Order: sequence, then C-alpha cells, then structure tokens
Amino acid sequence: MEAVKGACAAGLGYGALPRCAAQLELHAGLIRELDGFRGSLGGPVWICQPSGEHRSPEARTFARFLQQHTELVRVFLTLN
Repeated sequence: MEAVKGACAAGLGYGALPRCAAQLELHAGLIRELDGFRGSLGGPVWICQPSGEHRSPEARTFARFLQQHTELVRVFLTLN
C-alpha cells in the first residue's frame, strides 16, 4: 500500500486503496479522491489520484474510463 500511495502522490498514476490506509496522505493534500468515486464503490476501497491538476492525456482518458465503468471497477475490486 505504501508503494501505491507513494506512486500516486508522485504523479505516476492512480491507486485503489483502503480509505483508512490513505487518510494521512489525503489530509496532507498529497492525494485526492477521483471525482465520481466518493462512496460509490462501497466498502473501504476508493480510487485516488495525484493532488495536482496537471495530468497527461492518457491519465485523463483512464480517469474517464474509471468514471464511466464504476460497476466494472467495483466487481474487479471485489474479486481481487
């Protein structure tokens, strides 16, 4: 989990983390919740992204995919 949080905070991508494991980084402003996923996955998992606004076109495309396929993401996270 630490590697996922660090990579996300460094701007390397997105992560799926337990909410309780990411509270410090969230409150420090290092990561933020991906728009559209606040509480939508259910349970303790959420999708985080770097706190900065600058994202590559590929990252924005991936974020749109996650937002458009919330149910698929929920099923995937449940199976893993």
